[in-house]
Amino acid sequence: MVERVIVIAAVAVSGAQGLTTAGLVVAAKSVFRRREIDRDPHAAQYFLLGTLLSIAVAVLDGLLIRHVGG
Repeated sequence: MVERVIVIAAVAVSGAQGLTTAGLVVAAKSVFRRREIDRDPHAAQYFLLGTLLSIAVAVLDGLLIRHVGG
């Protein structure tokens, strides 16, 4: 949930530059989930799909907010 708020805010405020923030969020999240991913091979799939879907929704929300607000 926190990652979505960060990405939505970054994209809504700075547009395409907010995508850099999205990349940093994914990188940070993967560092913190490293042990879990190493232990369970299926966890990597769930992590990747879940994170990408969450980030995609957040980017679209941020772009919508930027378009409607501007």
